Amino acid sequence: QGPKDNTICDFWRMVWLERVRVVVMLGKSVEQNVLKFHPYWPSNGPLEPGCGLSISVVSEEDHGPFVERTYRITRRGKSRSLSHFMFTEFPDHGVPGDEGQFTALIELAHIRNDSAPTAPPIVVHCSAGLGRTGVFISSSIVLRRCLLGQENCFDVFDLMLHLRRQRAGLIQTKEQVLFIYMCLLGKLV
Repeated sequence: QGPKDNTICDFWRMVWLERVRVVVMLGKSVEQNVLKFHPYWPSNGPLEPGCGLSISVVSEEDHGPFVERTYRITRRGKSRSLSHFMFTEFPDHGVPGDEGQFTALIELAHIRNDSAPTAPPIVVHCSAGLGRTGVFISSSIVLRRCLLGQENCFDVFDLMLHLRRQRAGLIQTKEQVLFIYMCLLGKLV
């Protein structure tokens, strides 16, 4: 779920405490004139959400369908770097227009995070944390399973059921399930 106005400090505190290196934002903060989540990133100057943290933009790179910003997060004189991906061409209850661009986002997020077993979690959010987030997480898992040669890499349905035991309603439409398969096929063919 994307941060609300009253949870921005909690969001950044979680990022700091969990040593998060990558945040993936799927969708726009405002869609069809409805605020889906509060803008929690710095825009003009450092952001100070009020919990002893300061977040500032170091760089920004346009990758076409998504933007990658590098932030410096500082607390009590210690700083860390964070990659923040903004993939805004993913409609609520829909799918992106190009699975190749979406898989490029997944791959780059994993590269920036470092795929070591001790790597911190990648934080992924959309508005409610169901459809778009579920597509990213599921696509990421099946792509990694196939790259590792695991037998069950094509079993999207079983994976969806497993993930739904942890987060009810994850992946919302049949088009989103199909899109996960298309991401997999696009990468393997």
